[in-house]
Amino acid sequence: MNRPQVQTIMQFALDPLWEDATCQYTDPEIFFALDLGSQVQAKEVCDSCPIRMQCLDYAIQAKIEYGIFGGFTPEERNKIKKTLH
Repeated sequence: MNRPQVQTIMQFALDPLWEDATCQYTDPEIFFALDLGSQVQAKEVCDSCPIRMQCLDYAIQAKIEYGIFGGFTPEERNKIKKTLH
């Protein structure tokens, strides 16, 4: 099975798809904060994002170990990744 190549963060950020991301209007600090309140707030932003699944897929494929992507913490993404293999 062919896997799509993982884009670099710069390629991902420049992708026109990213223009639809809800997080672009939010303080990026909440996506990388360690406190539970910020994580909940970041997940709420992701919940309404039209490219949430693409963001999550990117974070899993790129093995990003920090921050909220697609509404999931690194630990949650690792669980998803394990179920895919």
